[in-house]
Amino acid sequence: GVALSSGFSPIPLTVVSCNGSKEDFPQVASQICRIALGEGASQIVLGLPLNSSGGEGEQAVVTREFASSLACASQLPVFLWDERFSSAEASMRMNSGRGASAGQTIDAVAAAIILEEFFAGEWATAESICAPGRPAEERAPTTSTHQPPPSSYSDIRRQMQERAVEQQRTALQRPGKGGSTRAGRRAKRR
Repeated sequence: GVALSSGFSPIPLTVVSCNGSKEDFPQVASQICRIALGEGASQIVLGLPLNSSGGEGEQAVVTREFASSLACASQLPVFLWDERFSSAEASMRMNSGRGASAGQTIDAVAAAIILEEFFAGEWATAESICAPGRPAEERAPTTSTHQPPPSSYSDIRRQMQERAVEQQRTALQRPGKGGSTRAGRRAKRR
């Protein structure tokens, strides 16, 4: 499943099919990269299917192989994040009507849940996947182009509120340059 988030309220987008065959990895990775770039993503978070005790099974090994293919195909940083219980949570949300719209698949909703947990959790513990053969300076995202995600929803909300206040201040300081008040906009409409 594919979901999108700016760090706040992830949205399920779509599902990209893969039969788990290594031969499919480059095509699927390319498709995910196109979606990520088209949506203006700054990083890619891939769910790592750990077993209930936190260990890695066969599917986690396949996921790691795909993550390597994705890192090779993408110019964006790729992170692995524990996806335990995300499908069960998605199923519960879809059955209760909470957080899932009609027509969304369980995998897309699970992807949104993975992003919620990534941004709500200690994101610094996410595993960064580096493309093999790239120099170290190319593998590590720079802070100028790829800001790390905020550590919590409260940080995200605070940052959004600060930006909104700053935008309002800027607009009010330049009333003749496109900024306007509600009363001014109402008068223009009449």
